[in-house]
Formats: sequence, structure tokens, C-alpha cells
Amino acid sequence: MSLRDYLKNQFKMDLMKLSFEKPNTTILSNPEIFNIDEKAQFFGGRDGENLVNEIMKIEENNRLYFILGLFSIITIDLTMHTYYKEYHANYRKSTAFPHFGYSGFGVHFNKPKYLLNQQYNLTKIDNTKLESIIDDYVNIFNEDCTNAFSQHFAGIEIDVKEFLSKMLNDKWMLLTEDDGDTLYSKVYTRMRDMLL
Repeated sequence: MSLRDYLKNQFKMDLMKLSFEKPNTTILSNPEIFNIDEKAQFFGGRDGENLVNEIMKIEENNRLYFILGLFSIITIDLTMHTYYKEYHANYRKSTAFPHFGYSGFGVHFNKPKYLLNQQYNLTKIDNTKLESIIDDYVNIFNEDCTNAFSQHFAGIEIDVKEFLSKMLNDKWMLLTEDDGDTLYSKVYTRMRDMLL
């Protein structure tokens, strides 16, 4: 199965295999104060402590595709939340994707790059195939942003290149020495080189 086929036909079903937590009743009774909506739910836990166990619920051959799909929905949502607040509520109404983080005494988001910096016992893929998958992913990500903006924000111009620039230059997304030779560093570099 190709990445595109997986994201179109299987990703949402696999997403439902994760364990989600709703915010506590205090937060849900005042969602606007905490900058969330009433549909908000979280996965991954504090500092992503539950993430690897959650990903193991996904069929091994689909794990790489799944974490790339997760990375997409998390980074698009957080970029909208951070840089396009005036449009975020409309986006959330139509997508209602889960947040990567947790809710305790407040709402806490984990860094999106953590999704791609973990070891998930992925099926072994040679570097040439991995580079091809990453190229496909970056192209699909760009298409998804373009489609999401036109679908959810009719008549509103959000420049995709500007959006991607804000996303990649966000302090939580910038490459650091700690990222090393990870899937995240490969995806980030390809996004930067192909899209900016």
C-alpha cells in the first residue's frame, strides 16, 4: 500500500485505536479560557510517555505511514492554533483531530517533532525507499495544507508557503543537535528544501 492510499483509506481507522483522554470537567466547563474546544481530547500523555505503547497498536507495516499522518494533523493544528488563531476554531469544528499532549491542571501540548524522534520498531526500510516515502510525504503534506485551507476557509487567503515557513521556524520545530539522524531531521530537511 502506498502512503497516499494509507492516509486516504486506513489512517482514520488506525487513529481510533489510540487511547484518548478528555480534559477534566473544570477545563471542559470553560474551554475558551484554556484555548480548546468541547471536542478536545488528548493522546500520548505527559512528555509523550504513552506514545510508543500507543503506536504498537498499529500494524507494523503501517507504523511509518501512521506516524507521518499523526505528524501532519498535529503540526497543522498547532500551527493554526499558534499563528492563525482567528481561523483555528473553524478548522477544529470540521476536523476535531486529537491533540498530542495531556490535560492536568491545564492543557499541555507536546512537541510535534517528538512523534518522529522515537523508536517504534518500524519495519526495516532501506534508505532509498525511505527517501522516496519522505518525498511523497512532503508532497502530500503540501497538498493537504492547500486543500485544507481551501476547504475550511473559503474566501480566506492563507498562503501555504507562509504557513509552512511559520511551522518550520517555530521554536518547537527547529532542528537541534538532539535531533541527530532521526526521521524528524530527514522530514524537516526535505520540507525545508522542497517547500520553502
